[in-house]
Amino acid sequence: MMPKSPREIKDAVLADLMKKVGKDLVVEDKGLRWPLGLLALNRMLGGGIPRRRFTEIHGPSDSGKTSIALEIIRDVAALEAEELAKPRGRRIVYYDHEWALDVEFAKKVIGRPLGIVRRIEDLGAVWADHPGILIRPPTLEFDAKLTESLLRARRLLLSVHDSIAGMTPRAMIEDNKHDPILGCEDSDARPALIARKMGAWLPKWKKLCGQF
Repeated sequence: MMPKSPREIKDAVLADLMKKVGKDLVVEDKGLRWPLGLLALNRMLGGGIPRRRFTEIHGPSDSGKTSIALEIIRDVAALEAEELAKPRGRRIVYYDHEWALDVEFAKKVIGRPLGIVRRIEDLGAVWADHPGILIRPPTLEFDAKLTESLLRARRLLLSVHDSIAGMTPRAMIEDNKHDPILGCEDSDARPALIARKMGAWLPKWKKLCGQF
């Protein structure tokens, strides 16, 4: 008998844990949540990541936000394997607004590569071959329009938008010459200004997507 790989061992341990504590991880709205392998987070969320909801992950730089998002993708992909296996089924889309995602690290965490969309014209071909899609949007507006289109067509299973700061519309912090607008010249004040701008912009984007 071949020895089990570390991933097979981890999956077996996780399956055993889910059997033992599964009842504690399921809440009344069972069909509205994806139970996660992150058991402590599962309990904090009341049984898993909510479906049809916006879930924001906050934390300082290098605190593991992206790692948690990738682990959520891994767990949702395992739970929705049948849907993701369909050539024209729903997909998981990762929007990398900071153009900083380490694709090899993501592959190790998720257990499979993300299909990279380098041109929007390639989306259809990548969609057919990969359950997980990586898109690096040029603007937040592009993200919102594509997300809206996928939601209208009922083709979106889960989307991750990384990060809120990187999603700030460029026009809010720079002029048409790409010079900082008033209040953005001081690098120390810039994060606070971005936060205020996002406070005004993000609810509009959520409302747009929330309609579907």
